[in-house]
Amino acid sequence: MTILEMVQDVFEALGEPSDLEYRDIATLQPDTASAGWQRFVRVFNNAQTAIATWKFPEGTQLRFRALEDVASFQTSRLQASITPASPGVDDSFILSGSQLKSGTASYVGWLLEIPDASGKSLYRGRITTSTYNGGQYYITLSPAPQHDLVAPYPVVYLYTREYIFQNINGMLPPFTGPIIPYDGQYGTPLEILNVEDITNGTSIEYNSRHESYIQSEPDVGVPGEYYKLATGLRFNTWPETGINYAVRYFRTPKPFGTDVDQVCELPVQFHQCVVLHALWWGYRRMQENTSAYSTKRDLDDMLRRLRTEFHLEGEMGRSQWSIKIVPYK
Repeated sequence: MTILEMVQDVFEALGEPSDLEYRDIATLQPDTASAGWQRFVRVFNNAQTAIATWKFPEGTQLRFRALEDVASFQTSRLQASITPASPGVDDSFILSGSQLKSGTASYVGWLLEIPDASGKSLYRGRITTSTYNGGQYYITLSPAPQHDLVAPYPVVYLYTREYIFQNINGMLPPFTGPIIPYDGQYGTPLEILNVEDITNGTSIEYNSRHESYIQSEPDVGVPGEYYKLATGLRFNTWPETGINYAVRYFRTPKPFGTDVDQVCELPVQFHQCVVLHALWWGYRRMQENTSAYSTKRDLDDMLRRLRTEFHLEGEMGRSQWSIKIVPYK
């Protein structure tokens, strides 16, 4: 179904309320600049996302193969400089540099490396506190550098284990910073499925035990494991620069906008579920509780029926099936 067909169905079922009018009064053609159309777009975007992430009371959750996507990124490091914050204190420094963000970032957990003239590492330590003030960061390092290393350094390197999804809004590469770029016009990441090290030709193992990551030694290398964050991932060690990764993930459906002929990305069997979810919203909005309850029950029944039809022992390997049921954890 197109977004226009969905809007027409819900609008008519609700009795064509005037405050949801989406058409030009003179021509009765869709007016995508109207308040009614824009509200319907928000409602259907919420509805299709709700269906794409539907979780049943017994614990299973829907995941659609049509909503799998891949993002790639390359590990990098930042260059900065440090000076001792105060005489006699070995672990406190002032961090500054053009590549640092102006007070909008926390560098706690980052690894700081002091290189010698040849580029060999003299010291590596973890930033444990990071406070922005007056255009520079005041940081604490652990372990503290040896006393003979407590001096100004015009070049230090910063590494991070965390790479976060960031909406690039249609921009073209290259992208800087510890981000996993994705284009929000095609949907928003929901859950990471797996991570591949393209440079070394290996698959990165998923580890759900976050405790071991907190105790990692401050070292730079090639990660072998990753931990899922709500907004990205964290490696088990600080990665070297220049490693290329591919991240396969589930995302939300492509959002509706001003294209009246845009088709919902979910399998066609689930389009009516999106309509029912929007209709459920409409009845609750109009305080028609009986109709809202009946519509919600119809939605539950339809989703259960489709789950039974599409689910083959949770397998995704057969191309004719567009849905996966995964245990909720």
